[in-house]
Amino acid sequence: MTYKFLIAFLSLIFALFLQILLGDASGIWINFALSALVAAACFVDFTELLVLILCSVFVLNWQPAASAEIILFACLPCIVFFTHKLLPFPFRSWLMSALAVFSCTLIFYLVFGAGLIVHNPQLFFADLACAIISGAIVFNSLAKIRLA
Repeated sequence: MTYKFLIAFLSLIFALFLQILLGDASGIWINFALSALVAAACFVDFTELLVLILCSVFVLNWQPAASAEIILFACLPCIVFFTHKLLPFPFRSWLMSALAVFSCTLIFYLVFGAGLIVHNPQLFFADLACAIISGAIVFNSLAKIRLA
């Protein structure tokens, strides 16, 4: 186990805690876990990413059958991982991570909550801003471990 995985795991646990706490307390489900997984996909190995995804899926979906939302939730960080590894990006890695968090959150809303974007854009933009900020925090904490 590497320090990158440990920091990514602790960040994911904190993101899951925030997501569940805010969701239960206020009814607003912000995708902190998705942004943490997308940011971690730029740093960890694929097997470590799969462990992180499985942990988050078991916490968020405790039922035996996986829903379409959970399947997409699990697939998006894998797509980011392979995109990050296979395609050279002319941007800095922090910008690529922010764009990936933005894209994944937007895809998630377009597939499962397109009506929310139209009927409650404040909530959508708040979720998008919180996801990008939390993804940046996870990215910066992992980038510092990478440099050390």
